[in-house]
Amino acid sequence: MNTVAVLTAKPDLEIYREMEAAGAELGTRVVTIDALGAVALDRAPHLRLHGESIATDEICAVLPRVGNWRPESVLAVLGAFRRAGVPSINWPDAIRTGRDHWLTTCALGVAGMPHPETIAGRKPERLAAAASATLGFPCVVKQRNSRQGVGVIRCANASELEAVLDSLWRVGDEVVVQRFCPPGGVSLRVLVLAARCWG
Repeated sequence: MNTVAVLTAKPDLEIYREMEAAGAELGTRVVTIDALGAVALDRAPHLRLHGESIATDEICAVLPRVGNWRPESVLAVLGAFRRAGVPSINWPDAIRTGRDHWLTTCALGVAGMPHPETIAGRKPERLAAAASATLGFPCVVKQRNSRQGVGVIRCANASELEAVLDSLWRVGDEVVVQRFCPPGGVSLRVLVLAARCWG
């Protein structure tokens, strides 16, 4: 029987019991691995869980479920799966890119995909001046690693933008500023596998 590992920092969620049951119906064993209980090693056996080596040769694929809870720790474990030769639909570098608004924008630009014009910088006054000159208003400030609308602030004018950037700079947040896209347009979600795109 094929075994698929699901790597998650929250293994107690009901969704994983559902995935395990669905796998059993299809003749595939699904094992949920507590990513925070696992330890990545820099050489074979690559992974340990609760003091025992994980038999990676019995796993045909790993499905990473990386949320905001300790993402770098989870990605270290995912990287150990890769070094052990276990295939995955997403590797750490792709996940890091998808979690960072600036890296995502750069990747979309290289791929020729449409996306909101975006700028990044460190000093609030310089970033505000560049955003005012190139994006206009309203514009949107996003924390680089924000997800699902958290950490997104719409700014109607230059004084609002400067205040937001200054506040976020003071607490050490890295940000991007994007051209505001009014609601009602088309939002695309795509899956890219081996350079083929499905949307």
